[in-house]
Amino acid sequence: MEIDVVRESQRFYYRFEELPAGACEAPTIHYHDIPINCLMEESPITVPRLGFWQRQFGPNVTAKQKSFDWTVGVLLPLICFLFDPIVFRGGGNQAILGKYQWPAYFLGFVSIVAMTAWLLWGKRLKWLSGWLAGLFFVGSGISLFVGLILLPFSVFGILMVIGFLGFTPLFSSITYLRNGVRAMRTASEVQE
Repeated sequence: MEIDVVRESQRFYYRFEELPAGACEAPTIHYHDIPINCLMEESPITVPRLGFWQRQFGPNVTAKQKSFDWTVGVLLPLICFLFDPIVFRGGGNQAILGKYQWPAYFLGFVSIVAMTAWLLWGKRLKWLSGWLAGLFFVGSGISLFVGLILLPFSVFGILMVIGFLGFTPLFSSITYLRNGVRAMRTASEVQE
């Protein structure tokens, strides 16, 4: 077990101890597992935790976010398109959004391929990031629209277990929006 200490000349200070005033010229506070070099008298030892939405749209991508994006942005939309009983496919006029089937399939295919490329290569796509951001924003808006239309059917379909897939567009909308913001941030960094 490592003990985080701060050293001032020959004296060791533990993380929970206060440093005397003026012990450090340039204080720095690091996160949990990095030793603290110096603490100001007024600074708390703990770093405030970011809120949920700040973490979702922040620049740091976690492994959980990445796996969620793969699942909800790529895998589940493919499953929904393949096993779609009522949204875009259905006998006769039974499909809810049947007249938009081909534009939805085209946009869905392009969005899934773009999300796959973004998740694989991310910031290395550089100049393409602006285009991807626009595509992700459009995909997010359409996913939200489809998800809201499917919401009553999904709530009812939960009784038959298959209804959980009806919530996929709502979660996909968040995934596409988050990655659109990150792609836009990357595009602005490339322009500078």
